[in-house]
Amino acid sequence: MRNVLKALSIVTLSIAAQTSFAQNAREASVKFMKGQQNAIVADYDLPKEVVEDALKQRLDKEGLGKKGSEKGFSAYKGTTWVNISPDKMDVYTKVEGKGDKSTITLLASKGYDNFVTTATDADKVQKLEAFLNDFIKDARAYQLRLAIAAQEEIVKKAEKDQKNTADDGDKLVKEKEKIEKQIADNKTEQSKKETVVSTEKSKLEDLRKQM
Repeated sequence: MRNVLKALSIVTLSIAAQTSFAQNAREASVKFMKGQQNAIVADYDLPKEVVEDALKQRLDKEGLGKKGSEKGFSAYKGTTWVNISPDKMDVYTKVEGKGDKSTITLLASKGYDNFVTTATDADKVQKLEAFLNDFIKDARAYQLRLAIAAQEEIVKKAEKDQKNTADDGDKLVKEKEKIEKQIADNKTEQSKKETVVSTEKSKLEDLRKQM
């Protein structure tokens, strides 16, 4: 239950920020491998956990293949990202963030440290920026699925609690009916006993009169 509430709190916070940044993807210089490399970065008013998982799903859907790791980045080596380029590339991604804000850093290399830039590959850079700008839709859809799943768990638990309470109520009703029957039976038995006592007292009085 704790994990469900945590997931729900994450998506609730981020759903409140529906004015997430858009059209903000841009080129930047980041430290990677043996020096400063050209990258495309974008900011989102969404938690890191949401963006990270949604990005992995989107890149899987894009067909980038098996993900590795390098220098703190997720690495897709020798992949063909058909929506960006027909040529094989090495793609590196990293999601950083705190609270309900996060940043994606994306690098694409045509081989080792030959990273794409506007100067050398303007078309690829433009498509990567468009991808990161459009990605907000995927992230929001993913956070909504999380919210739905978390709320479904809460509803399921509430329904279970309600059923348990109703079952307890049924048991109490049956116990009440049983007790009421026992009370009625007891009253009947009391009446019989009172009759017996009265009869025996009469016999006692008759015997005393005989003396």
